[in-house]
Amino acid sequence: MSRDRSALTSRPALASLEPTASETTVLTERFATMAKASGLAIAQIDQRVLDLALAAVAEAERRLQIQRERIAYLESLSVTDELTQVRNRRGFHGELTRALAEAARTDKGGVVLLIDLDGFKAINDVHGHAAGDFVLQTVASWLDGHVRPGDTVARLGGDEFAVLMPQTGDKNGGARAAELDRQLNRLTARWSGLKLKIRGSVGVAAYDPGDGAEDVLARADRTMYEKKNRRSGRPLRLVN
Repeated sequence: MSRDRSALTSRPALASLEPTASETTVLTERFATMAKASGLAIAQIDQRVLDLALAAVAEAERRLQIQRERIAYLESLSVTDELTQVRNRRGFHGELTRALAEAARTDKGGVVLLIDLDGFKAINDVHGHAAGDFVLQTVASWLDGHVRPGDTVARLGGDEFAVLMPQTGDKNGGARAAELDRQLNRLTARWSGLKLKIRGSVGVAAYDPGDGAEDVLARADRTMYEKKNRRSGRPLRLVN
């Protein structure tokens, strides 16, 4: 049996969700009455609501800033050597990769130094790992203080360090590497009344646009071991 169409068409329309003018007036009057009963003006209530909203926004921003700082700190831990506070192997590799990409864009190469301390094992064997750690910290701090702001110092592991010198020509880079080599091998670390004379072999490799990170490190490693083999194998000496 079909429905009565006249009954469907005669059904009243749904009421609008928007308040009418008279309803708005009534609501406003009731709000004003509530405000008056509480001893506050409508403007005061509005200001309190605004203050609460601003305080909530400020607190949310503060929490976000704390979270951003925490994330940045955790990220820095992943690329920083805990003992010396310079870059670790992962951090150095990232910096070198960025430097090679920059070289490809600017057509300006740079230089990488690899440094291996000579006779370092004797320090750990004779005076313990605390003395060895102090020597590593001394070398890292000294290197970090003797490079340009744009250079990167890293401890790759054990007693091996690296220095990245971006946008440095072969001649200038070679001269700077030679000077660092000379000064490093005059460095001493004071430990328990002793002066530990630091010795190291420095390898140098220039990189150009198109070079790969592993190739550059391999070349620097070869030159470093060539220099180490040419040396007399002198150990890290202890001097009163």
